[in-house]
Amino acid sequence: IYQRPNDVQQIPLLWQDLQKELLGAYPKARLRYLPPESMLATLLNEEAYDLQIIAPNEEQQQQVVGLLHTAFPELSLHYLAHNKGYQLQLDEQQLAIYQINRSALLDFVRYTLGGKSLYDLQRGKNSIPVLLNHELEKEAFLNTQYRTDAGDWVLLNQLVDLLPTLIPQGIETINNQRGYVLNVKTNAVPAEMIMEHIQAQPELATACRFSGKYERMAVLQQQSFLILAVIIVLLYLILAIQFNALSLPLIVLLEVPVCIGVSLLVLYASGQSLNIMSFIGILMMAGIIINDSILKIDLINQLRRNGASIDEAIHKAGERRLSSIIMTSMTTILAVSPMLFKNDLSAQLQIPLITPIIAGLLIGTAISLFFIPLLYKRLA
Repeated sequence: IYQRPNDVQQIPLLWQDLQKELLGAYPKARLRYLPPESMLATLLNEEAYDLQIIAPNEEQQQQVVGLLHTAFPELSLHYLAHNKGYQLQLDEQQLAIYQINRSALLDFVRYTLGGKSLYDLQRGKNSIPVLLNHELEKEAFLNTQYRTDAGDWVLLNQLVDLLPTLIPQGIETINNQRGYVLNVKTNAVPAEMIMEHIQAQPELATACRFSGKYERMAVLQQQSFLILAVIIVLLYLILAIQFNALSLPLIVLLEVPVCIGVSLLVLYASGQSLNIMSFIGILMMAGIIINDSILKIDLINQLRRNGASIDEAIHKAGERRLSSIIMTSMTTILAVSPMLFKNDLSAQLQIPLITPIIAGLLIGTAISLFFIPLLYKRLA
């Protein structure tokens, strides 16, 4: 049920009315409120599910379903129903008579199907070939001729039989892992907590594998922080060469983690996540505040080389760079701020980028104006 209230304050009242109405008509129903996904999440998230649990067989998949329903009733679990297909039953006696290799015959069947699915369905310790295709022309397939190693031609209906069966559609391949897939929308339950709960069961700990958005986001965050670390190291080396000192670059770089921390706190407080757009915004913000500090320190160094004392150089540099630093930050902030008050697609895509820029520049400007001179005097 989708509802669009005129005022956000109406949501709790509307939710109470819906619960009363629906539970009165359907007492056994389970209801939960989910806010709509943003356009950014819709466009940038390729996978629809936060966590995907891959079980080796149907029994263990159902065991996981029961376990999660009991421990986390607020989870949204999705797995595909059964589909019509065929079980490929091989006549082992005929294979022995014609001296036909089982693997070679299955390879021929795959070739004959022309790309249609032939998989091995695990039933306990047994592996059963199944055709995941309900549109197969059974008679035409069974009348296909197979040539043995001895050069004899044999119809497939002498070697195999197709038995109608129900095959779980949940057999999928995810990250080169095949099995019965249980798709989970975590609904604010951390994916790590769900995985730990499953791995606490000895019979499921080694059998189940995991995939989904959580895995991709973890890799993305690791790569992002690695890139950021490499950028900071390279920037330090460049500044050390420019300033001809090892301590002065530290003054510039010390404000970067402070501004990044403030940006992450603002993202968290505003209910946004760390994604590609917000990471780009953090890089842009860091570049601007570093540039402001470099300009100020460079001017202080020039004034000291011209004979000014350290206090005089800091004072004069502060006066000369005050307007340029403030104008750089304020023009950027004022240019992007209007997007915060819009609600269209463009705004939803850009707000995660704009938020860290504004938050980081506000704190970074104050650091460049007041704390950078103090650190310079202490370390120079």
